[in-house]
Amino acid sequence: PKHDLTGGYIGDTYPLCVDMPGKAFLHKGAKYLLLGSNPLPELMVDHPDLQHGDLYLDIKRMVLDPSSNLYAELYNEGEYRAVVTLTENLYCAGNECDVDTVRVVQVATNPDIFYEYVPLPCVHQAFYEGGKQISRKDRDDEGVMCADPKLPAASAACGNQDIIASVKSAYQFHKYTSERVTYTTAEDRCASHSSTLPVIPLDDS
Repeated sequence: PKHDLTGGYIGDTYPLCVDMPGKAFLHKGAKYLLLGSNPLPELMVDHPDLQHGDLYLDIKRMVLDPSSNLYAELYNEGEYRAVVTLTENLYCAGNECDVDTVRVVQVATNPDIFYEYVPLPCVHQAFYEGGKQISRKDRDDEGVMCADPKLPAASAACGNQDIIASVKSAYQFHKYTSERVTYTTAEDRCASHSSTLPVIPLDDS
């Protein structure tokens, strides 16, 4: 841990990220920044292709259900605010109930209006139990790292780990492009879609 300037440690007054409530994006204090018609976040990094949804038909947005309380807070009857901070906990509705967290949400079309979710400050631990290896979406690209399975750190990739061809061609069942889920959610997603995954012969490994 890094020391602060008062003899303590940086992050002493903040909770651990693993102790934050589930669906923290719906809890009091969650902040949303207006992006306007640009779907790319400003405080996080997403692939620039996400800006061109009309050109890449496989891009899936996190579009809020008009019946949800979060939609009502952000849409604000069309009077969009630059910064929105939730003043109370909200119930999930529609696709909000199926995700662990959000990055950018869409609240309107024609014109498109997007908000970026800004989580409350919390402390990520450098060491933790049961770390899981995550890698880039394209397995031919270099770069793997360890992630805490309790945190939404990567997208779900479904395949048979004992078959190399299955690992390289893992299927993603995401609710929106660039979604991050916990390891438990990833397991549940893959289990629920196990009957729809293609069979890859063992001799392809």
